[in-house]
Amino acid sequence: MLNELVVEGLGVIERAELNLECGCSALTGETGAGKTLVVAALGLLAGGRSVRALVREGAAEARVEGRFVVPGGHRSVDVLRRHGIVEDDPVEPGPEVEIIMTRTVTADGKGGRARINGRLTTIAALAEVGELLVEIAGQHEAQGIGAPARQRALLDSFAGPGCVERAGELARAVRASGRARRELDERLSSEREREREADLLRYESAEIESADLHVGEAEVLTAEAERLEYAESIALALERAGEALRSEGGAAEILAAAHADVAGAARRDATLADLAERLETMSLEAADVAGDLGLRMVAPDPDALETTRARLDVISRLARKYGDRR
Repeated sequence: MLNELVVEGLGVIERAELNLECGCSALTGETGAGKTLVVAALGLLAGGRSVRALVREGAAEARVEGRFVVPGGHRSVDVLRRHGIVEDDPVEPGPEVEIIMTRTVTADGKGGRARINGRLTTIAALAEVGELLVEIAGQHEAQGIGAPARQRALLDSFAGPGCVERAGELARAVRASGRARRELDERLSSEREREREADLLRYESAEIESADLHVGEAEVLTAEAERLEYAESIALALERAGEALRSEGGAAEILAAAHADVAGAARRDATLADLAERLETMSLEAADVAGDLGLRMVAPDPDALETTRARLDVISRLARKYGDRR
């Protein structure tokens, strides 16, 4: 039943609050006192069409709020459960349920809102609940009997309380079945998703394994690619250095001559012996380096360079694809 009705900013009503009790309540008053507006307020709660002309002059919006208390097995509670506004209880209906419906209509006709138990909802949902809580007997209200939901409700009510109770039990059983089906679908979907992920991981693992990667391989190959890319210029530099050491009048020959002169002087001045030894070492080292330079020269090898770059591309692609995985 409707226990409380609050109307604000609707027509001539600035604010009105009605507290109703069981039984019949009658609103009386002279013409223009706002009786029709109370009925209009109930119509708004029931999901009726909003008319911005009803908003009180100077007010930003009109607001209607109604508090209903119904048994736990009432059909309106089933509708609220279906919309997720109240918890979906087990098969047995609970105690009385309080339903607070709120409707606002703005003066510009753009910002109207509907709420049930503090939750924003659609006008359609408000109307679906409202038609089970509010019945307005007017000139054209009988047209509502053409709605299939209204016809089912009338048929159930004529069949007696037992039928209504069984219909509620059936509705709750259907909801429970729906929940079970959704849970099953979610679990099956999760299982399929895990299998797809496992397949992907197996493919990725096989791809990485087939690449036969080694720690530090990229650094080694990068250095090798650079060496092969500049092999010709490196060979020319080594050849010039070798000529500077080996040629007539080159560094090796000059060092050998210097050693011979200092060694001869050291035979007469023992303090020069250490210098003679150092020059001898430098002369021998220059000869060894000249030989090594010849061994280190490598001819350009385009095929080896291409192979090295291809391997680096494989490593780089895998690093981009999997490198940021944790």
